[in-house]
Amino acid sequence: DGGKWYYYWDRSGDGTNANIGLLNGGVDNTTHDVLDAIFNQDINGVVGGGGNATDTYRYATISGVHLALPTAGGGQSYSNYQPGTAVGSSPAATGSNEVNATYNDLLAIWDAYNSTQAGETNVIAMPPEWKRDNYWSATQLDTWHVVVGDTGMVWGIADENVNYVALQVL
Repeated sequence: DGGKWYYYWDRSGDGTNANIGLLNGGVDNTTHDVLDAIFNQDINGVVGGGGNATDTYRYATISGVHLALPTAGGGQSYSNYQPGTAVGSSPAATGSNEVNATYNDLLAIWDAYNSTQAGETNVIAMPPEWKRDNYWSATQLDTWHVVVGDTGMVWGIADENVNYVALQVL
């Protein structure tokens, strides 16, 4: 969305979201504590400070590829449903190549796949190859981090919980 590239992180290495690969214990999900140890660079790739404690450091370089852990976007309260704004082509399931003026980063992925019918919300709105579940963001809420669910619901959750990960390639 908006010229950014987002990918489902296949941490198990099986090439799918089936959780059957040989890496990461055979699962694609992980805790945010693990992500904090990985995404500890600034935008220039320099490791800094205390990691992701203030969302200043949310970047990593893995196998020579510069990546970002997306924020939740939105700017509203992170304790409620943030309805999507339909963007992109028709049908919505084909994704988007347009800028979404309402949300950025992780929510823009969901909005790109949201229904194009006016007023329709709370639908499964994510790329079909992705696991239908919750996804971590870099957005911190007190001592927890914000997740975005498969319908666009946004809330904070303790870092030791396991969720899936979307990555932005820079």
